[in-house]
Amino acid sequence: ESGDAPCYWKFRQYEPWEDPARGSIPISWCVGAATADVVPDVLAWYYSQATPNDYFYSALSGAGYMNPMAGYGTAYRDAAAVFDDFLTLTGATMKRLDLDIASIYTVPHTQLDRAEVDRVMQRYARKIPGLKAIAPSMGRNEGDTGDNANYTLAGTDVSIFHVLTRWDAQKVGREWKRENREFLIDDIKRHAPTQRPGFMHCMALSWTYYPTDLAVVAETLGDEYRFVSLGELDTLLRQARQ
Repeated sequence: ESGDAPCYWKFRQYEPWEDPARGSIPISWCVGAATADVVPDVLAWYYSQATPNDYFYSALSGAGYMNPMAGYGTAYRDAAAVFDDFLTLTGATMKRLDLDIASIYTVPHTQLDRAEVDRVMQRYARKIPGLKAIAPSMGRNEGDTGDNANYTLAGTDVSIFHVLTRWDAQKVGREWKRENREFLIDDIKRHAPTQRPGFMHCMALSWTYYPTDLAVVAETLGDEYRFVSLGELDTLLRQARQ
């Protein structure tokens, strides 16, 4: 969730990326559009080092880090045109970086107005050619469950998967490895879909979880759960709907 900042890729991202377990399980890494322009050589290095289990998608909330539900562009005379231009720029950058899944920011751990969120996501779907899916939010919102988190956005062919996990805000960082692993394992079990096959978008806070931690989580959860990238999740969801 932190790849939206170009400086993150230049500095902080290197540590979890160099974790020895990277590549052993699928992990999706978000890429901020400005990274391609501000530090293109740095981003090119990460792309060149990626394994088949490293998946890139567009960071919150496209060409710039913002909350699209908070009146983006309303300081200007034509807010709709400003937002549309933002989305056009987002689509162009995603195409340059070979990205077809986007994430958008919604305030995590709160109650969302689903109708309003869907209305905003429909604007993304209309303005970004080739967009396959949108992953809203950073942490599970109130009322989101394994049974209502995944759907096809009305009037489009775009998949939506709301995130279904959270993180322990009292234990952010690497010093609580065991506690945070246990927290995520329990959160996944408690919020997994009740029906099978079930599909679940999980977010692991990058300041807390490294690939080694996620490998332990996957091993502990066992064969009932299979880790996939966001791209694979979209493919599987589409197959299940047929």
